[in-house]
Amino acid sequence: MNATAALTAALLTLGAGPLAAQPATPPVAPAPRIAADPRIELLAIVFRLAGASEFSQNQYAEYDADVVRQFGAFRGHEAVTLARDLHDKRDVGSLVRAAVGRFLAAHGTPEEQRTYPTLAAFMPRVVAYYDSLPERVPELKRRYDAARPHVVSVSVPNGEGAVVAPGVREVVVRFDRPVRDHRFGVVPLFVGGRPASSEVPPPPVTGHALDSAGTTLRIAVALAPGRAYAFQLNTPNGFGFRTPEGVPLAAYPIRFRTGRE
Repeated sequence: MNATAALTAALLTLGAGPLAAQPATPPVAPAPRIAADPRIELLAIVFRLAGASEFSQNQYAEYDADVVRQFGAFRGHEAVTLARDLHDKRDVGSLVRAAVGRFLAAHGTPEEQRTYPTLAAFMPRVVAYYDSLPERVPELKRRYDAARPHVVSVSVPNGEGAVVAPGVREVVVRFDRPVRDHRFGVVPLFVGGRPASSEVPPPPVTGHALDSAGTTLRIAVALAPGRAYAFQLNTPNGFGFRTPEGVPLAAYPIRFRTGRE
């Protein structure tokens, strides 16, 4: 039995508690409902018990207490042990969770359950998906980049050798399509995935606003003479300006130095 199938089998034994209970058959006409899928919740709890840091950042103390009370005694369970091994030693925890989540999503109807009675039966579809990626990635990337908003122009010189008059009070950025505002739209320059404001500070920004069309951004600044400044639009992981469809602007750095008085 492979590791992912073993984890699923172990989860079935652990999931007998009330947090993982599932109705035998869905209602004939279910009303729309927003809720956590208890199967995914159980998988997250298992990796939390296994010590995966990405599942240990919950700020809801009452929920944490409920999890510990219900599942704390199972820290030595084979499902938790296997999850810890997958996460720490093989570094495939995310792949396992994605595969299990996709299996559960394709396991909702009686027909699907007959077609894929176990995760092992579903794994060929997962393997086929990843085998197909090398050929599909260039086209997927091209389509994604085409859907991104792009910066058309910046009202000040931009780059390592760019010089801006210290009297400039506004930086105007124009996009090729409408974007939505976001509080992380204008941020310090990131280097190596972290803000580098201690190395090259951003200019003092007193405000920023998009026009009604969503294509022109005005950033109010208070520049001092003889200073180097750097900032960027959007964080490296996509927080910030996005199209109405949710596609983010790629992180766009703006660097310049102000002249003397």
